[in-house]
Amino acid sequence: MASQLREEANVEPSQESQNVDVPDIQKKLEQHKLDLKKRRTERINAITAAHQKRTDKLKRDYERAKTRHYEAIRAIRKPKAQRLLDLVQRKRQLVMELDNCQAQVQTAFAATAEKLKLAVDARVAALS
Repeated sequence: MASQLREEANVEPSQESQNVDVPDIQKKLEQHKLDLKKRRTERINAITAAHQKRTDKLKRDYERAKTRHYEAIRAIRKPKAQRLLDLVQRKRQLVMELDNCQAQVQTAFAATAEKLKLAVDARVAALS
Protein backbone atom coordinates (compact mmCIF):
# COMPACT_ATOMS: atom_id res chain seq x y z
CA MET A 1 0.00 0.00 0.00
CA ALA A 2 2.78 2.35 0.82
CA SER A 3 4.42 1.58 -2.46
CA GLN A 4 1.19 2.26 -4.26
CA LEU A 5 0.89 5.69 -2.62
CA ARG A 6 4.44 6.47 -3.66
CA GLU A 7 3.63 5.57 -7.25
CA GLU A 8 0.56 7.84 -7.25
CA ALA A 9 2.66 10.69 -5.90
CA ASN A 10 5.15 10.23 -8.71
CA VAL A 11 2.43 10.15 -11.34
CA GLU A 12 2.55 12.90 -13.91
CA PRO A 13 -0.23 15.51 -13.90
CA SER A 14 -3.43 14.47 -15.63
CA GLN A 15 -3.73 14.75 -19.36
CA GLU A 16 -6.33 17.53 -19.10
CA SER A 17 -4.03 19.81 -17.17
CA GLN A 18 -1.24 19.12 -19.63
CA ASN A 19 -3.40 20.11 -22.59
CA VAL A 20 -4.23 23.58 -21.26
CA ASP A 21 -3.42 26.00 -24.04
CA VAL A 22 -2.48 29.31 -22.39
CA PRO A 23 -2.43 31.40 -25.60
CA ASP A 24 -5.89 30.05 -26.52
CA ILE A 25 -7.22 31.01 -23.10
CA GLN A 26 -5.69 34.46 -23.44
CA LYS A 27 -7.29 34.87 -26.87
CA LYS A 28 -10.67 33.85 -25.48
CA LEU A 29 -10.24 36.23 -22.56
CA GLU A 30 -9.34 39.09 -24.91
CA GLN A 31 -12.30 38.23 -27.15
CA HIS A 32 -14.56 38.23 -24.11
CA LYS A 33 -13.25 41.66 -23.10
CA LEU A 34 -13.83 42.96 -26.62
CA ASP A 35 -17.36 41.54 -26.62
CA LEU A 36 -18.06 43.20 -23.28
CA LYS A 37 -16.73 46.50 -24.56
CA LYS A 38 -18.82 46.16 -27.74
CA ARG A 39 -21.99 45.37 -25.76
CA ARG A 40 -21.31 48.28 -23.39
CA THR A 41 -20.83 50.62 -26.36
CA GLU A 42 -24.03 49.35 -28.00
CA ARG A 43 -25.93 49.81 -24.72
CA ILE A 44 -24.58 53.35 -24.30
CA ASN A 45 -25.47 54.15 -27.92
CA ALA A 46 -28.98 52.75 -27.42
CA ILE A 47 -29.44 54.81 -24.26
CA THR A 48 -28.13 57.93 -26.01
CA ALA A 49 -30.44 57.33 -28.98
CA ALA A 50 -33.45 56.86 -26.68
CA HIS A 51 -32.52 60.00 -24.76
CA GLN A 52 -32.13 61.96 -27.99
CA LYS A 53 -35.49 60.67 -29.22
CA ARG A 54 -37.21 61.77 -25.99
CA THR A 55 -35.44 65.13 -26.14
CA ASP A 56 -36.54 65.65 -29.75
CA LYS A 57 -40.13 64.75 -28.86
CA LEU A 58 -40.08 67.18 -25.96
CA LYS A 59 -38.69 69.90 -28.23
CA ARG A 60 -41.44 69.27 -30.80
CA ASP A 61 -44.11 69.30 -28.08
CA TYR A 62 -42.65 72.51 -26.66
CA GLU A 63 -42.65 74.20 -30.07
CA ARG A 64 -46.25 73.10 -30.71
CA ALA A 65 -47.35 74.39 -27.31
CA LYS A 66 -45.48 77.64 -27.86
CA THR A 67 -47.13 78.08 -31.28
CA ARG A 68 -50.58 77.38 -29.82
CA HIS A 69 -49.89 79.85 -27.03
CA TYR A 70 -48.82 82.59 -29.45
CA GLU A 71 -51.85 81.92 -31.63
CA ALA A 72 -54.14 82.15 -28.60
CA ILE A 73 -52.48 85.38 -27.48
CA ARG A 74 -52.74 86.76 -31.02
CA ALA A 75 -56.44 85.81 -31.13
CA ILE A 76 -56.99 87.66 -27.85
CA ARG A 77 -54.90 90.69 -28.78
CA LYS A 78 -56.15 91.16 -32.35
CA PRO A 79 -59.63 92.46 -31.41
CA LYS A 80 -58.10 94.61 -28.68
CA ALA A 81 -55.54 96.04 -31.10
CA GLN A 82 -58.25 96.69 -33.70
CA ARG A 83 -60.41 98.39 -31.07
CA LEU A 84 -57.42 100.49 -30.02
CA LEU A 85 -56.76 101.52 -33.63
CA ASP A 86 -60.43 102.45 -34.02
CA LEU A 87 -60.30 104.53 -30.83
CA VAL A 88 -57.10 106.28 -31.95
CA GLN A 89 -58.72 107.09 -35.30
CA ARG A 90 -61.85 108.38 -33.51
CA LYS A 91 -59.67 110.52 -31.22
CA ARG A 92 -57.92 112.05 -34.24
CA GLN A 93 -61.29 112.86 -35.80
CA LEU A 94 -62.53 114.42 -32.55
CA VAL A 95 -59.35 116.48 -32.18
CA MET A 96 -59.75 117.74 -35.75
CA GLU A 97 -63.43 118.56 -35.11
CA LEU A 98 -62.49 120.31 -31.86
CA ASP A 99 -59.82 122.34 -33.66
CA ASN A 100 -62.37 123.25 -36.34
CA CYS A 101 -64.94 124.21 -33.70
CA GLN A 102 -62.41 126.32 -31.81
CA ALA A 103 -61.47 128.08 -35.05
CA GLN A 104 -65.16 128.71 -35.77
CA VAL A 105 -65.70 130.02 -32.23
CA GLN A 106 -62.71 132.35 -32.55
CA THR A 107 -63.94 133.53 -35.94
CA ALA A 108 -67.42 134.07 -34.48
CA PHE A 109 -65.99 135.98 -31.50
CA ALA A 110 -63.84 138.10 -33.81
CA ALA A 111 -66.83 138.82 -36.06
CA THR A 112 -69.04 139.63 -33.08
CA ALA A 113 -66.36 141.88 -31.60
CA GLU A 114 -66.00 143.64 -34.97
CA LYS A 115 -69.77 144.14 -35.21
CA LEU A 116 -69.92 145.41 -31.64
CA LYS A 117 -67.08 147.81 -32.37
CA LEU A 118 -68.88 149.08 -35.49
CA ALA A 119 -72.12 149.38 -33.53
CA VAL A 120 -70.39 151.26 -30.72
CA ASP A 121 -68.66 153.53 -33.24
CA ALA A 122 -71.95 154.16 -35.01
CA ARG A 123 -73.68 154.89 -31.74
CA VAL A 124 -70.90 157.22 -30.60
CA ALA A 125 -71.07 158.98 -33.97
CA ALA A 126 -74.83 159.26 -33.69
CA LEU A 127 -74.60 160.71 -30.20
CA SER A 128 -71.98 163.24 -31.06
